[in-house]
Amino acid sequence: MRPREWIRVLSVILSLFLFASQPVQAAGRVLQRLDVEESPNGPLIHLRFNLPLLYITHAPRTEGEELDITLKLQDTTSAGTLPERESLPYKASRRVPLTEVRFRNPEAPVVTLFFNHRVRYEVRSTPDFRGLEIRLIGEPGSETGTTPVAGETPVEPASTGEAGIDPSLPYVINLASTLEQALGGKIPDLPLFHRYRLYLADHVEEGKTWHRLRLGFFGSKEEAEALLPQLKEYFPEAWVTRAPAEERERSADLVINLAGRTAEEVAQIPVTELRTPEGKPVQPGSPEERQARLMEEARRAMALGNYSRAIQIYTKVSESPPNPWSRQALEFLGLAREKKGQRAQARLVYEQFLKEYPEGEDARRVQQRLTALLTAGESKPRKVLRKAKRTEVAEREVEYEVFGGWSQFYRREASNTDEQGFALSDSALVNDLDVTGRIRKDQYELDARFTGGYTLNFLNNGTPPENRISDAYLEFLQTEADHSLRLGRQSHSSDGVLGRFDGLLAGYRFNRMLRFKAVAGMPVASTVETGPDWDRYFYGVSADIGQIAQAWDFNLFFIEQRADGVLDRRAVGGEVRYFRPGVSIFTLLDYDIFYSKLNTFLMLGNFSIDKTRTNINITLDYRTSPLLTTSNAIQGQGVSNLGNLLNTVTEEQAQDLAEDRTAETSTITLGLTQQLSEKFQLTADITATGTTGTPASGGVDEVLGTGTDFFYSTQLIGSSLFKPGDVSIVGLRFSDVSTANTITFTFNTRYPVTRELRVNPRLRFDHRKNNGFTEQYTFRPELRIDYRLKRWLQFEIDLGGEWLWQEQDAADSTKTVSYFANLGYRMEF
Repeated sequence: MRPREWIRVLSVILSLFLFASQPVQAAGRVLQRLDVEESPNGPLIHLRFNLPLLYITHAPRTEGEELDITLKLQDTTSAGTLPERESLPYKASRRVPLTEVRFRNPEAPVVTLFFNHRVRYEVRSTPDFRGLEIRLIGEPGSETGTTPVAGETPVEPASTGEAGIDPSLPYVINLASTLEQALGGKIPDLPLFHRYRLYLADHVEEGKTWHRLRLGFFGSKEEAEALLPQLKEYFPEAWVTRAPAEERERSADLVINLAGRTAEEVAQIPVTELRTPEGKPVQPGSPEERQARLMEEARRAMALGNYSRAIQIYTKVSESPPNPWSRQALEFLGLAREKKGQRAQARLVYEQFLKEYPEGEDARRVQQRLTALLTAGESKPRKVLRKAKRTEVAEREVEYEVFGGWSQFYRREASNTDEQGFALSDSALVNDLDVTGRIRKDQYELDARFTGGYTLNFLNNGTPPENRISDAYLEFLQTEADHSLRLGRQSHSSDGVLGRFDGLLAGYRFNRMLRFKAVAGMPVASTVETGPDWDRYFYGVSADIGQIAQAWDFNLFFIEQRADGVLDRRAVGGEVRYFRPGVSIFTLLDYDIFYSKLNTFLMLGNFSIDKTRTNINITLDYRTSPLLTTSNAIQGQGVSNLGNLLNTVTEEQAQDLAEDRTAETSTITLGLTQQLSEKFQLTADITATGTTGTPASGGVDEVLGTGTDFFYSTQLIGSSLFKPGDVSIVGLRFSDVSTANTITFTFNTRYPVTRELRVNPRLRFDHRKNNGFTEQYTFRPELRIDYRLKRWLQFEIDLGGEWLWQEQDAADSTKTVSYFANLGYRMEF
């Protein structure tokens, strides 16, 4: 990199410690990390959270410029600590037109992805429920998810024996996608299927294999779309996309031949039918079956972008005694190494292939790739190249990027009551910075991340300016071996860690099934801190085990925390994750072996029924509230830390007080999402929850339990009703708690006036009837306007008001009118 570019990266690293000596805001942050992985099936966006969030639904369903993903918070005791809004900026590119990921928490957590033009996508929750994966599978017009990148070798037309079929043409018709193990009679013998190539291609994610029936190939999108009317009767969800080069190369091996087959035989065609490179079916139990299955596993690894695994398999097959796949395995071994960035090894494999197999269509393909490797970067004059060759190779292998965002908003809230008159409760300028620097070379990666801000208070109440740091860390990754080391302020919600801390997190993969982790640091527990709390620290170890039977993953941990020289917490536990097509289950357990007390048991289940397009989710949640630690003893004692308390009580007495101050909360939720049509979906859920009381002790009064509270809610979601990209949500919620009954009606719609201008009116109405016979009515309208002036500059206006009427009887009522405003801009770089 040039000196100027190094300065940009180093400035990010230095910014990590910009506010190191200032007060720190420790409010919970949800969005942890955003990564994009390139793969043959299109870019895959990895979004990680700092806590488990259950995926409920998303809208629009298949394509749009904005994608809303509705989630559900499982730890109800943490609901009040979630931020109202936060974002992760991203530097948009031609293949990944993502500009920002934004988290909002109006009534329920919602994550919104913003793209600079319409894209097609698929959305999945991760098995640990701490993230989302969004696959870009194409976009109307340019098919973003599968657009060839610069330097990609064109596919040489193969000699297939099928007249008029040219795999170098990029477009295909995706007829259908299925998770079933057989086609089930879904393929009629149409004349079009004898003019074009009909084949099956797999799309694999997290062990879930989607089998896609495709027809190709076409030189333009318009040419393919002209055939859709002839196919819609049999395949109503057919759509046009670009096929990856690797898929088109292998399509001859994936052809479905309908000639001479009866309808019953067609229905039983397995979607994973094994064939030799010549297209002959592999007989079960034959000597070739093992090699065929290895090649199928390698193909799926390539589709996932798991090039390391593909290299292992192709090496094994190519080095085995001669077999029908020896030639193909050697070719794809070179391709896998090239995709992995191992250009020197790929060149050697290609040269070996041409020496052993000098003739044929595949030899011409290999020669093309080899030529591209040898000539890459040779556009400069020969006399200059000889002198600068080492530098140019180094620059090509080192990748770096700096991206982030800066926002500045003025926030104002005021109210007017019958009794107290006008009151200004908030007037502040909020500044936020989120910047990431990343350097990659081969399998090594160095990341620097800073997320923080500065709030200037304009109220004349003596409140000083406030600095905030949410993340400030350096992270080193060895991606091929899966080793990692992160140092600084960070958040972690597994391995027994309770959230944000200042410290170190290290991971080391021992083998394919086992990864060890170690963590140590100081928890960031208070709202405002002046730096690390050296009197309170923790350390722990953990192990990730799996995947077992292609479905099970496990995590085991031990952790110990000390405060002011006293044992604060000593716990063991772990996670069990099960992931199969249509079924995902996540279980978390945390048991304190010092107090002999179960701290947390959480089970999340998600079940999909593809035939009816139904999704069912269930949550079982038991936890101590707050989590049991000896530090809980300071509640109500008039001291700020455990050390001061131990000046007046013994350690055993402090432990008794801690148990007395810790309640228990149990929650069960059953939810359903039903896709009614392409434009409408319905969600509904029922929740029962209750918290136990705590006894009187240490001068603190008894707190009564809540009993069992019930919540019922439903939403009707419509997308693209009036214009592509619009989303409208109508919601109804009823809460039956020990102190009151409340009915809530909500309306939320987002309408894209133009590509640059979006309006988002919202409305909420509450009717609350308290047990003391008082009634309360709340009416809250709100209008949000987003205007993107440039790709890197967006203005936002959020205005709203609230009218509250509270009636004791006909002669005694109070009225409060309030308003709020949030005005500002966001810059991305």
